[in-house]
Amino acid sequence: LEEQGRSDERGWAHATGGLGMVEQDAGRLDEAVARHRAAIAAFTRVGGADHPDTAQAFDKLGYALRLQGSVEEALDAHRRGVGLLERVLGPDDSRVAMALTNLGLALVDAGTPEKAVDVQTRAREIFLRTLGSAHFSTRLAGERLADALVAAERPARAKAIRAEVAEGSAERLNTPEPTRPS
Repeated sequence: LEEQGRSDERGWAHATGGLGMVEQDAGRLDEAVARHRAAIAAFTRVGGADHPDTAQAFDKLGYALRLQGSVEEALDAHRRGVGLLERVLGPDDSRVAMALTNLGLALVDAGTPEKAVDVQTRAREIFLRTLGSAHFSTRLAGERLADALVAAERPARAKAIRAEVAEGSAERLNTPEPTRPS
C-alpha cells in the first residue's frame, strides 16, 4: 500500500497495524512500536481521534510498549485507548473489555496488582454480560483476573476464579454448535 500512495488510507492503517503485530510476534519491538504509531496517525487522519480504530490502535501500541518494557508509556497508551473506546462505544462494549484486560496486564507489570484486579474484574464482568461465561474472551479475562489476584497475593480468590473459568469451558464443550441454514 505504501507504494500505491496510500489511496486507501484506512486499509493502509489496518495493514500497518497488522504488520506491527507481526513485528511484535517476531520480537522486533522497536519496529512494532513504530508501526503502531504510524497506524494511530493514519487512523486519526481518516476517522478522527475519537474513532474505534484509533482507540484500538492505541491499545495495540500499549501492548507492544509493555512487551518492550516501557511500562509507563504502555499504561498511557492503554488508558487512552480505553477512554476513547468507552466514549465512542459505551462502557459495556466487548472491545472496551478487551482493552481493559490489556491495561490490567500493564498494571501488574507496573507493580500495582490491586488496580489490575479492579480493571480485570470490570473486564470480566463486561464479557460475562455481553458474551456469556462460555465465550473464549470471557474465559481469558477470567484467567487474567486470576493472574492479577495471584500477583496481589490473593491465591484463594484466584483459585475460585479459575474454577469458574473451568465451568465456562465445560459449558462450552457441552453446548451444541448452532445449526446453519442449508
